[in-house]
Amino acid sequence: MKTIFKKSLVALALTGAALSVQAQTITGTTTFSNEGITTLTGTSTRLTLGANGTQDVVVTLDKAVPQDGLIRVNFSVPVAALSAFSTDLSSAAIATPSAGVTLAVANYGTDFVVYRVTNVGGAAIGATLTFDNSLKFISTAVVAAKGVSFTVATETAAGATIESAKTEQLVKLKQQSEYEVASANTLAKTIDVATKRTKFTGSGSATTEATLTITNTDNNASVVYDVAYKSQKFTIEGDFSWVKDTSTTSTGIQPADGVIDLTGATGCELNSLTATTLKVNCDGTLGDKAIKLDLAANAASKPDADVYPVLNPTSFKLSAVADFSNPNGLASNEVTPFNAADVGSWKLNGSDVTIPYMVYGTVGGKAYNQVIQLTNNSSIEGAIYVDIFDGEGKQIAKNSKLTVAAKANSVTNIATEIKALVAAAKYEGKVSVRVIAEVPSSTAQIYAAYQDVATSERAIVVGLKN
Repeated sequence: MKTIFKKSLVALALTGAALSVQAQTITGTTTFSNEGITTLTGTSTRLTLGANGTQDVVVTLDKAVPQDGLIRVNFSVPVAALSAFSTDLSSAAIATPSAGVTLAVANYGTDFVVYRVTNVGGAAIGATLTFDNSLKFISTAVVAAKGVSFTVATETAAGATIESAKTEQLVKLKQQSEYEVASANTLAKTIDVATKRTKFTGSGSATTEATLTITNTDNNASVVYDVAYKSQKFTIEGDFSWVKDTSTTSTGIQPADGVIDLTGATGCELNSLTATTLKVNCDGTLGDKAIKLDLAANAASKPDADVYPVLNPTSFKLSAVADFSNPNGLASNEVTPFNAADVGSWKLNGSDVTIPYMVYGTVGGKAYNQVIQLTNNSSIEGAIYVDIFDGEGKQIAKNSKLTVAAKANSVTNIATEIKALVAAAKYEGKVSVRVIAEVPSSTAQIYAAYQDVATSERAIVVGLKN
């Protein structure tokens, strides 16, 4: 009578595992380099255990299996070559029993095999079943499953459980090179409005430096298909418009020495810099990669030596690609440690309110007036700065300090000076206005509206808070 193997039998046996006094012993776990396996592509590629791993897979029976008893083996990933489960034992059935024990294949499928013990006397306690390098799996399936587990159960010919199912992980995947940006190593900073948005809050030299540190550790311990890293490329997106360009002929921004400081990033060099993107290329050297931005070095450079450019609040995103070669002669590949990962932002320590829509001058045959008031409900008086952008997003006024200040516990009219700045730019139409005040953000509010001169009809933008 043919034995029909069902996965549900293993599941049922697993539920009774806690009731079993003894269980089989399974040894032979192999750890593979995740990067190395990902280079093994195509259906013809085989990932092998045993001879290609650290050791063969050995199952030791803790209870005897009588003649005609069954040993059921289930794999979490389909086996690459079903011919290995052939009923023709002369062509090998993968498992090699210990001396005196003979087996026949009772049933098999893509991810399981059932052996029947055929010798008189059966398999005694301590008998072994060894799976060598004939046991093979498709590498892409192993990567998708994040490893391979192996379940074994034994029973009598009549189907009574001898040993409950036991599962062990045979294949583990290990990320060979691990990248990390700890929360303490980001570019997070606070721009100080008291220094006209040219430095960060803090003390000493820290007020002019911001550093991103990327840790890169080697995890290459007892892995199969290990790889060697060749290069690492990092891209940081954010606002770099504050960096002075020392060249009028070269593409992109050419910063002065020390502005993009890579002394803490062994094997790295600046690849390119624009107003929105910083690219740094590194060799395969492991260790910390500290990318420092130095405002003081930037201010000391020409043009405009000793002048600190204005800093804008911005968020920074990190992307990275690492390339490695494979010593087993496989094709090179790449991994992506970071993909637009958040690595900090520059914020203001004062009130920062944006008026999204205002109208100036004569538009569509209509003339407009404006009402813009800043309410400061704190006991602190602070300077007021504005940035103005036209309807196309072009900045027509940058960090312009108003002559009026945000008086303590009072309302300050700032519409007149903002109107003069728009007129000085010779612009009429729709604008957005960013109002920055050196007062606590929780206590500041903007009221804004524009008014049709002819009808006195007022369009209220809104009472805006930080």
